[in-house]
Amino acid sequence: MQEVKRLLFAVSLLLACKGDPTLSLVIVHVNSAEPLPDVRQVSITVGTHGERTFDVMGLSDVDVQFGVYVPRALMGQQLVTARARMGAGASCVLYRDNATANLRKLGEVVQVFVTLMKGPRCDEIAGDGGMGADGGSAADRPSSDAPPTDGARDTTAATDRPGDTRVTNDGPLVLGPPPDLAFTCKEYRHDQDPCDPRNNIGTLIRTVAFTRAGDMFATGGDNGYVKLWKVVDGVPTEQPAPFNALGDAYVAFSPDGTLIAIGSRRGQLELRKVSDRSPVASLVGHADSIYGLGFSSDGSYLVTADSAKQVILWSVAGRSLMRRTMVPMTPQAFAVSPVSTTTSLPVAIGQNDGSVVMMDILASTLPVITFVASTTTAESAAFSPDGTTLAVGTYGGIVTTWKGSIKDGFTKSADVIVSPAKGSAYALDFSPDGKHIVAGMFNFGLVLAEGTTLKSDYRTMYSPMSVSFSPNGRAIVAGQRHCGGFTYCE
Repeated sequence: MQEVKRLLFAVSLLLACKGDPTLSLVIVHVNSAEPLPDVRQVSITVGTHGERTFDVMGLSDVDVQFGVYVPRALMGQQLVTARARMGAGASCVLYRDNATANLRKLGEVVQVFVTLMKGPRCDEIAGDGGMGADGGSAADRPSSDAPPTDGARDTTAATDRPGDTRVTNDGPLVLGPPPDLAFTCKEYRHDQDPCDPRNNIGTLIRTVAFTRAGDMFATGGDNGYVKLWKVVDGVPTEQPAPFNALGDAYVAFSPDGTLIAIGSRRGQLELRKVSDRSPVASLVGHADSIYGLGFSSDGSYLVTADSAKQVILWSVAGRSLMRRTMVPMTPQAFAVSPVSTTTSLPVAIGQNDGSVVMMDILASTLPVITFVASTTTAESAAFSPDGTTLAVGTYGGIVTTWKGSIKDGFTKSADVIVSPAKGSAYALDFSPDGKHIVAGMFNFGLVLAEGTTLKSDYRTMYSPMSVSFSPNGRAIVAGQRHCGGFTYCE
């Protein structure tokens, strides 16, 4: 009988479509692992298609079917996400799950099944009408750990949050808790280029980077386009006039947010104004593809690395090459310390043999040390905000942290993430308060850890290749391997 109901539901939706050959139909069968009599809304997202919201009168272990028409631009593997809330305007996503729909041709009907699971934080978050997930009043619970409602800004004065405030050019920036990956992430597209992951056709997002103010981030694709995204109420919106490079674009913003550095194939390296996209300088010195770049903390210097094993230090004000040095192998990972002085700028380079080269590229004597972080490739690296800890992600799916200095050497402090089944750790970043690490795991998605404790994870549509925390720590963006996909979590 259940199969007959499903068939009749699909037929009714197809008739409503009136035979439009440019649309496909995804039927999402939603149930819950436990009775949810108080759920009043279910939201469905298919790929990058806008979220559709449906009214319900509770959920149970019996399927409820929702039909979503998707345009012809969405073909191939598409992530389908279902979310449940108490009602309209509820800030807490109580339950969530996702599945994959394979859209192979226009006009077809694809069915997917999701079972919603409870979110770990919802018992502590005020929901619709001031009630939490368990029906208690928000006033009965401490609010210090509660994330903000959708689009809300933390207006706590800097003096009320000692140790949790960072000063930017726009004034004090109040740090907040990281997003719960399982319940806050959504999928977006950098472009609408043709995509066929099985034949490696489609854009790979090499890098993602936030401005210091955190209201904008950039995505750099291997098709050469660098796009800016403005975040308003937790939703990224593409800005006009993208930058154009030669391909494999790597990007970094200057600390004051006025400049963007773009490195790409054949050693092309440019500084451009963020405001009007106009060129500031072309920096000549690389002859091969640039693999990474980053500014010093005061914006005076830019450091870049390329596939020819060169690491170059540039003067931003002088638009000139200051120092060129070589590393033994082609860089696989690259990180510039967020802490620098007029005489010191530490840089980390991960290599194929699992070793990490640490150098102070601004010091007059150019001190260099090497330590072995893994028996496999050192795929990613990131400095902690205070510059005293380096996280290294490996081919074997292990993320380790190392403490020390170039002068005294580095000692392993912990295995932060041990997830061989989730694939290589291709991307890493520290939260601004240094308490959390987010890792992009190949063939899985995003993993968030606090110390050695895994806090949450999220299976992205395609493997994440780049990741970045927002300056206030409340958002994460990750670029994916295929189809110009990126994930935004807030």
